[in-house]
Amino acid sequence: MFEEKTYNSILNTALSRVPNDIDKREGSVIYIAIAPMAFELSELYIKLEQFLNLLFPDTATGEYLNKITQEFGIERNEATYSVRKATFYKGETLLDVPLGSRLGIDSIIYEVINKLDTGVYEVKCETAGTIGNTKFGNMLTIDYIPDLTKAILSDILVPGQNAETDEELRNRFYEAVSSVAFGGNIADYKEKTKAIEGVGAVKVIPTWNGGGTVKLILLDSTLNVASETLIRLVNDAVGSDGSGIAPIRS
Repeated sequence: MFEEKTYNSILNTALSRVPNDIDKREGSVIYIAIAPMAFELSELYIKLEQFLNLLFPDTATGEYLNKITQEFGIERNEATYSVRKATFYKGETLLDVPLGSRLGIDSIIYEVINKLDTGVYEVKCETAGTIGNTKFGNMLTIDYIPDLTKAILSDILVPGQNAETDEELRNRFYEAVSSVAFGGNIADYKEKTKAIEGVGAVKVIPTWNGGGTVKLILLDSTLNVASETLIRLVNDAVGSDGSGIAPIRS
């Protein structure tokens, strides 16, 4: 918008307004007086251009893009924590361990958060982001666990996600404003379900089992088949009994 407002163009315009009977050659008093002003104005136009770019969703970045999308109720997705499956043994026998126990693998630490079966638990990575999805195999204890001889980190139950990039947020914003979400329509279900931690994609099938029913088909944030844990989290958040963000039948 202000590409023509360069130092030279501003300087020449200012000098052109000085009467020709006054010495305005480079090095003259009037030239030396005007040149610094021209430089400052050219810097100001550069900053003004940058400021204007921060006011529109196609060019805004960082916190300025956040402010634009927040006006439409769209928040940037923060980094989330991976939830994994871990199996614990005493010798070759499955072993129950205390909730809250902490174990590590290659400096990545996980906390035992939920029992799935004898010796089988959900563990949550203490570091947000996709790094919690990357390691598999033997874990070492950080907290003492009596009788434990082996701990194996395996399945990804809820993938960890990195914080949403500007481009990802921008695309989600455009998708949301181009299809108006209203009162339980398909766009509403998509928007609310994709906002749930761990969900990467969703297909909405309306009236799948008669009037008032909706079916959701999910992929996790890595675009793989959703685990039973993620399905349970979505079911709880949406509310199969009408207690969540939308009425839905499992």
